Amino acid sequence: MNNVYAFISVIISAIIFGIILDAVNKSRLKLFVPMQRLIGRLKHKKALKIAIFITAIFLSVTIKEFFNLNYIVFGTLVGFFSAIIEVIFTNNDADHVASGKLKK
Repeated sequence: MNNVYAFISVIISAIIFGIILDAVNKSRLKLFVPMQRLIGRLKHKKALKIAIFITAIFLSVTIKEFFNLNYIVFGTLVGFFSAIIEVIFTNNDADHVASGKLKK
């Protein structure tokens, strides 16, 4: 049953954090745009995304075990890291074209 709670909390927190982080990225702060530009220049984006996601899972498990957290908090951590990874690896070509910074 704990795995079900963790899975549900991953889904809910990934959606919520995804919306929040996407809004922060589209605001004046453009918090993740420098990382998006850097990643946009790389050739092996999928392999990097998978490696970062595996590292995020490992980090979440380590934090859970170190602080003896429950499965809901663990799912929230995984959802948060997942949302950050999705925002960073999202291709925002429309934003770069609008600002004139994308070369064709």
